[in-house]
Amino acid sequence: MALKLKGSTSGFTAIDAPAVAGDNTLVLPDGNGTSGQYLQTDGSGGLSWQTVPADTNTFGFTSLGETATTSGSGTTVTGIPSTATEVVLIITDVSLNGTNTPHLALQMGNGSLDTGNNYRWGTWFQANYQAATNVSSVRLTHTDFNGAANEYNGIIRMVFGTSNVAGNATITRSGVQTMLANFQYTGDSTIDRISLITSSGFDAGKYEVLHNG
Repeated sequence: MALKLKGSTSGFTAIDAPAVAGDNTLVLPDGNGTSGQYLQTDGSGGLSWQTVPADTNTFGFTSLGETATTSGSGTTVTGIPSTATEVVLIITDVSLNGTNTPHLALQMGNGSLDTGNNYRWGTWFQANYQAATNVSSVRLTHTDFNGAANEYNGIIRMVFGTSNVAGNATITRSGVQTMLANFQYTGDSTIDRISLITSSGFDAGKYEVLHNG
């Protein structure tokens, strides 16, 4: 049997229940909620108004938000889940205020940043190649990027394997020169934090960290 609510002038709105084997009770929330909210059940009959979460997924990735690079020599982003198998950093107008070969570098870790000799990297700029093994961070920029203060844009991609983290980066300096980097970290295959650091100092820009899993 349906519950019918008569309209103020004509017609009615009916609420009907499906055929069920036993009794079922739904408890409506107190109040009307706010615009755009939806009605959510707790699985036991209790209903409540809830706000739709912000859409933070981009092609299956979840954003940990943007981090400003406007001062200091390092910024750390935490909150990468243990289920993540891939992380992407999007660098936007990251500016270094040093003038003596200011490097852009990366560190990572689980519980704390690992500054041990568990990193190896190689960078290419035009026909020049540089590399290092058993060092305390990943250097993403080439020593040819020296002189006046530098501004960087680009993408860093990291893939978590069963025994190491492998990654690559494509970074453009001041919009005209592009550099490539490959790197590996062998300290821990589970990463919950990443730090973007510099040998000089930051004075402008931001970067966003996204993860899958």
